[in-house]
Amino acid sequence: MNCTKNTDKTNDSAEGCDATTRDALIAWLRSTKQELRRLSREVARTNECTVRILGQLHTAAERSDVVSQLSRTFYTVEQAAELLKLNAATVRRYCCTGRIRKACRVGRSYRIPAEALELFMELNPKPSDNVPA
Repeated sequence: MNCTKNTDKTNDSAEGCDATTRDALIAWLRSTKQELRRLSREVARTNECTVRILGQLHTAAERSDVVSQLSRTFYTVEQAAELLKLNAATVRRYCCTGRIRKACRVGRSYRIPAEALELFMELNPKPSDNVPA
C-alpha cells in the first residue's frame, strides 16, 4: 500500500491511510487483549480445580499414593543410554522425537521414567537378542 502525504489543503486523505492502519492495529490489539483475558481466566479455573482435587485427598493413604506417583524412578539420558547400550545422543534424539515415550524436559535435559524404558525395550528388541544360541 502506497501512503504518501497529500500536500493539498483541500484533500486530507493522507491521514486516511494512517488511520486505517492505526484502526486495524487497535482492533488487533483489542482482540489480543480479550484473548489474553480469556486464557488467564481459563488458567485460573484450572488452578482452582487442581487445588480443589488435591484438597479432597483427606486420608494419608491417598496422599501417600500421590507422593509415590510423584517420586517414581527417573533416569537421565546418560543413565538410560548406559542401560540401553546406546549413545547418549541417540537416546536424546529418541526423547525429542517421541520414540521414548513420557520423557519429560527438566531445563535443557530429559528425565525418563523407568516404565518408559521398559516399554521401549519391549517394543524395540536388540537384533543380537533375537539370535538363537
